Amino acid sequence: SFILFFSSTGRVYKLKGYKIPVGTSQSKGRALVNLLNLQESETITNFLVLPEDKTDWDNLNLIFATSDGLIRRSSIDEFSSIPSNGKIAIGLEEGDTLVGVRLAKNDEHILLASKNGQAARFAVDSMRIIKSRSSVGVIGMNLEKQDKVVSISIISGAEKDIAVRDEYLNIPLELRILIKTLDNKELEAKLGTLEKKINLDVETIRKWANAE
Repeated sequence: SFILFFSSTGRVYKLKGYKIPVGTSQSKGRALVNLLNLQESETITNFLVLPEDKTDWDNLNLIFATSDGLIRRSSIDEFSSIPSNGKIAIGLEEGDTLVGVRLAKNDEHILLASKNGQAARFAVDSMRIIKSRSSVGVIGMNLEKQDKVVSISIISGAEKDIAVRDEYLNIPLELRILIKTLDNKELEAKLGTLEKKINLDVETIRKWANAE
């Protein structure tokens, strides 16, 4: 498999997994500067392991997020060929830094979180694919002064009926955690002990439990 390494300057490097030396639990490992042709003062901030089967790439995107709240969706094919000295992965404006790079499916959602505790969530397919690797991307989160994006996560996304969601959330968290471990009879028995009746069938409850 291939591993993509993304640097503090917005460049990307590619390395075959077998080229990374196997170490023991006591070994210190090997510095990446000895494996990648990094430029002066450049450090690696993120890495991704690409699926070995390229047929899986059709439904995958690379999502970039920066500390200034910019975000970019790119096709994974744009990074199939990378020279040994790396190439530009994303343009970064002065003072901006690359917070994270994630693999995301077309039907998943992106969650950005800021230093001041703000969050923004949106669907991957709500963004267009940007083919220019030097592009800085688009605004993913409007930040207040002195605030910065500190993390990016990829989460399951689905369009759900609000009334059904509210009914599902009437199930206590302690029981929702157990749903996947219960068969239908056990689940119906547990639901029957609740003070408030849950007006959802077992199949719908399981779908929500799988998406939660």
